[in-house]
Amino acid sequence: MPGERVLFVDDEELLTRPAEMLLARMGFDVLVRTQPEQALLDLEAGGAAFAALLTDLHMPGLTGLQLIERARAIHPALPVALCYGLMDTTESEAAKALGVGHFLRKPYTGDELVTTMTAILAARPGMAS
Repeated sequence: MPGERVLFVDDEELLTRPAEMLLARMGFDVLVRTQPEQALLDLEAGGAAFAALLTDLHMPGLTGLQLIERARAIHPALPVALCYGLMDTTESEAAKALGVGHFLRKPYTGDELVTTMTAILAARPGMAS
């Protein structure tokens, strides 16, 4: 898992730097985007190069759910974790329908981020659990 590329998308810049530093310390090559539209361009340019996508739910422009839907059209097996502060039942059901199995509630701790990252990568097809 170390050395793998992770795309982290959150419009709150105060959250991106600590997450980027922690994931980098775990050995990941982290690409941080604060604009979901830019993240989508990155996925279109090389979606298969990413080992995982961690995205915020509520962002201006594309929502996290819209980003996940478009990311899955590009790279159907891309492991995804959805970060959220508040999520209603409709959003939760939509996320599950998109195949999101991992959720990270804000504010999250470094340990929660590590646990979530480990879980989504371990759940990839062909990976031992």
